[in-house]
Amino acid sequence: MAIVEMKKVRLLALRRDRSRVFRSMQRLGCVHILDGGECAPEEFKPRDLHRLEEAERQIARLDWAVSKIAPFAPEKKGLFSLKPEKTEDDLLAAQAGKADVMEIVSRLEEIERTLSDLRSKEARERAELQKLKPWAPLDAPFERIGAAKNSRSLLVSVQPRDWPALEKGAKELSVEPVLIEISRDRDGVYALIAAHLSDSEALSDLLRLTGAVEVSFPGARGTAAATIEQLEGRIKRIAEVRAQLRKEVEHFGRRTGEVKVYRDALALERSQLEAASKVAETGSAFFLTGWTPADCEEKVRRAIERSATDFDLEFSDPAEDEDFPTLLRNGRFLTPFESVVKLYALPNPRGIDPTLVMTPFFICFFGLMMGDAAYGIIMAVIAALITWKLRGRGGMGAIVAVLVSGSVSTIVWGALLGGWFGIEDVKPLIGVTPMGEPIKMMILCLGLGAVQLLTGIGVAMYMNFRRRQVLDGLLDQGLWFVLFGGIGMLFVNPQIGKILAIVGAAGIFLTAGRKRKKLLSKFTGGFGALYGISGYISDLLSYARLFGMGLATGVIAMVMNNVAGMLMGGGVVGFILGAVVLVVGHTFNIAINVLGAYVHTCRLQYIEFFGKFFEDGGKPFTPLGTEGKYVDFGLDRAA
Repeated sequence: MAIVEMKKVRLLALRRDRSRVFRSMQRLGCVHILDGGECAPEEFKPRDLHRLEEAERQIARLDWAVSKIAPFAPEKKGLFSLKPEKTEDDLLAAQAGKADVMEIVSRLEEIERTLSDLRSKEARERAELQKLKPWAPLDAPFERIGAAKNSRSLLVSVQPRDWPALEKGAKELSVEPVLIEISRDRDGVYALIAAHLSDSEALSDLLRLTGAVEVSFPGARGTAAATIEQLEGRIKRIAEVRAQLRKEVEHFGRRTGEVKVYRDALALERSQLEAASKVAETGSAFFLTGWTPADCEEKVRRAIERSATDFDLEFSDPAEDEDFPTLLRNGRFLTPFESVVKLYALPNPRGIDPTLVMTPFFICFFGLMMGDAAYGIIMAVIAALITWKLRGRGGMGAIVAVLVSGSVSTIVWGALLGGWFGIEDVKPLIGVTPMGEPIKMMILCLGLGAVQLLTGIGVAMYMNFRRRQVLDGLLDQGLWFVLFGGIGMLFVNPQIGKILAIVGAAGIFLTAGRKRKKLLSKFTGGFGALYGISGYISDLLSYARLFGMGLATGVIAMVMNNVAGMLMGGGVVGFILGAVVLVVGHTFNIAINVLGAYVHTCRLQYIEFFGKFFEDGGKPFTPLGTEGKYVDFGLDRAA
């Protein structure tokens, strides 16, 4: 239970020292800066945001450039690769190379515009080419088609089913026209038709009645075949230009690292500008407010002393009605499980960090849902290797570290319950298997659920005691312990159990509505609170999923073994197929059930457990830092 105690920071310093102050804070990585304009003295004004907006635009351009050239970088980043660490010298070098990097970006933008134009042009050329292909056999030049002295010629396309009607209608014109089929395909028949000018109106009516469509090629000269050849040549040249431009983009791939480093160097500057936008200033001074962990107070003080020449610095505790950011801090083992809590919500800074009380249940439930020791060994090896590769850094590192603990739990539960690749003949250490003794397994799962629910009630009671609300703790949670204790005692000593249950129920009924003013409201409040036992029963039954998930893992493994066994009896080919089924089947079973166990274990924490005491609403502690999107500037954090 480790929500870090915070101190409010107020700093008044000279404007000329602002950059050094922010740089020192970045190095420390422990100062969360607030928008201080509202609480600043009247003469202080908010800063101009122009430089910040410009930095954000430049970063967006750099991110776009990276996305274009990163696929061609000589060194490919693996799935679990860490961000490279850069020194202060690397930062200075990146800033010095700004012009070269932005020149790359500008050239990439120019190439992109050219490629966009070429794509549009190519699309138009291909559309024209597609339109021309049916007319390739036409010998007549396009410029000769149209109205003449005594005739009218045109190109038409008509549905194959309407072609006979067009032929018949043409023969009925007063002056027999010329109707020549040029080509046909499944979409239409393409023809040249020429008629005397006296039949022009009749020809138009015929085209309309048969659904024939006039086709024209404005500006086209020469034959269709010659025009097609020209179009194909232009498309080929477009492709050649595009290939040359792609090679140029690929060439820039060698400089991906430079672009990334400068992008993150600019992001550091953006962070400073963003922080600066939250402070108020005059022509000669600036005023800053923020939060820092209480144990970082002296670090911050020393850093300010080294970076500011004249200043006024004040640290204070948060006011009773003042919110402050939430920072969780746990031991090395518990820290990865903070990711599970944050996936749900950050706790209220005046509430409680559930990581400590949640972790044992999470580990236990995950292992019980997997329930196969062999799977656990495989998971542990893979997760341990990934954790070592990531060195526990980043969100992925935290999740994988959680899976390491879950893997150990899986090994333990698998050995206890006899789960080894779904092999049926393995004896469990505790004499109980999910399929052999389902009732006992269900009782075990519900018993573990009852322990967690009671723990949740206990945490809520502790929170009331910590806030010096002892009476609320005794009445709102303590009486439930009496009631549930009495129900449990019914199986040991029915007489004592009955007394405790009645006392607990009566106490809840009589005291739950104590804070309400009207008598009827007090009665309904007590009744409603006592009816809440149905919610506890529903929550308890949710823990049956522990049994269901564990059973599913074992059944799927057993099915894969049986299928593989049947195949392996069919000679060499059958043996190979059986081996494939074993590898693929068990791999799939591990993958799908790891996901299922993680999701359902989280659900039990979020819905059944956190619902008893968790208070959300926390805002993340986001200090100025030096970690970028692509690299981590490992500056002197001991400043």
